Amino acid sequence: MIVTKSNDARDALYDKLNRILETEFTMLRGRVNRLENGPPVGYPIQFRVIGNDIPEVRRIAVEVAALVRADPNVQNVHLDWNEQIKSVHLEIDQNKARVIGVSSQSLATVLNSVLTGFSITQYRERTS
Repeated sequence: MIVTKSNDARDALYDKLNRILETEFTMLRGRVNRLENGPPVGYPIQFRVIGNDIPEVRRIAVEVAALVRADPNVQNVHLDWNEQIKSVHLEIDQNKARVIGVSSQSLATVLNSVLTGFSITQYRERTS
């Protein structure tokens, strides 16, 4: 979280950070957010394209994204279709797990941490 001294400074920093993300971190999908003072909305515009014919759904989703992207008031259009979802099927030998004192819950917790990570700490700095 960055706190600026004025709304103008906030807007300038917002624009600068977005430019840096677009020009210097082209392989990264970054997002600069203003702190929301109401119910969280995530992305302000969201579309979900659904259907049984996956190639056709993908084609339509790309078309929808292109139409939205064409609007000059919209930025950072993102399709999450191509992102792979991690899927792990774990078969636990309950007898062996009990012998060594490991529960299914502890295995699930460790596996979840390995796949998704976890927060160790937070660092906050305040300058005057």
